[in-house]
Amino acid sequence: MKNFYRILLAAFLAAACLFLNGCQDITKALQAENRDYGESYVAQQPDMLKNTFFEYAVKSAQIVTELPDGSTAEDEGDKILVVEVEIHNVFGEEIPMSNMDFELKYQGMTEEYSGYPLEAGYLDSQLEDEWNMAADATESGSLLFIVPSGVTQFGLEYVELWDDDFEGSTYTIEFTAEDASGTTNA
Repeated sequence: MKNFYRILLAAFLAAACLFLNGCQDITKALQAENRDYGESYVAQQPDMLKNTFFEYAVKSAQIVTELPDGSTAEDEGDKILVVEVEIHNVFGEEIPMSNMDFELKYQGMTEEYSGYPLEAGYLDSQLEDEWNMAADATESGSLLFIVPSGVTQFGLEYVELWDDDFEGSTYTIEFTAEDASGTTNA
């Protein structure tokens, strides 16, 4: 009987789409299946920000010109942003994680900067490119980004993405990075 009502509701909504402009919204609502979506949540460093899978915080952030191994940004006007994050799995079971789950945002950002972290291997403290995070585990590590000189206000964004490719809500921690031009100690 429950399936009958679901089918009836889907048919009604499909017919309504023919006369209304809300088809995308209706489709998204059906896909959601009681999952949060379309919302934007913002926190400030050092606060934790919780989503369905994990909570995270920006512990520190500094802008440097050179890493301990001598690596620098390719373009002379760019610097390296080192963001120390803490992540705690709140999902209740193991979850797959990637450093690419996080995207850097800032005012005046151009297509020249991807907003995604550099691959692992520059710092011992750097988060792996991919890993499985055990239930209730807490991990800390660094994310590295190439940024233009002079920018110190950032947002570290996470968009919920479920196994079925359903995109949930957006979570952003805003922070200010210390301009420590020189080499990082991380």
